[in-house]
Amino acid sequence: MHRLFAEYASGKSPRLIAADLMRDKVPSPTGSAFWNYQTIVGGAGKKRGLINNPLYVGVYLKNRTYNVKNPSTGKTITREANPDDLIRAEVPHLRIIDQKLWDAAHKVRAGRRNTMLGKVSQRAVVPRKQHLLANLLRCSECNGRMVINSSDRHSKKGVCCSAAHTKQSCSHRKTNNLDKISALAVEKLCERLSDPELLKERAGEGGRGSPP
Repeated sequence: MHRLFAEYASGKSPRLIAADLMRDKVPSPTGSAFWNYQTIVGGAGKKRGLINNPLYVGVYLKNRTYNVKNPSTGKTITREANPDDLIRAEVPHLRIIDQKLWDAAHKVRAGRRNTMLGKVSQRAVVPRKQHLLANLLRCSECNGRMVINSSDRHSKKGVCCSAAHTKQSCSHRKTNNLDKISALAVEKLCERLSDPELLKERAGEGGRGSPP
């Protein structure tokens, strides 16, 4: 854990830290051989991450969050609890990270968070899942989901393998241009729908078994 904090405080990215931990065969907190960078820093709707665990500096916090179920989707959502419900206890005998290193890591974390918020505020907020091929693209190597991972300087969205992007558990690291893939999919769809032989074949299949 000291290594993780020290590398993060030095400015090393969570993804690179995760990749190096896997290279050195350091097991994740769950015992898995694969590390997800969000295990280190946390993420939206997820746990706070190892960097944000106050138990490492001898502070026990309870009731920081609570879970509710979305009635529309059935998914569980994590929300911040009321500060008045927070229970705090000092447990100095459990400290494994000194205060200086903890503060240094959180200074880096705060700087990165401010940078990210600044970038987000410069463009319109669009849900990441709203695109033509959402949940339809699959990785050719592991058959895992393809997700949006970046936008280049020309505002072109890129998609990559989720397993490679978050866990480095897939060798397919290439990022593909989403606009080009979407345009190709539409082009092929139009070709198929304008093929009279295909339409005739499909119409015949649809009529099988129907009453005269």
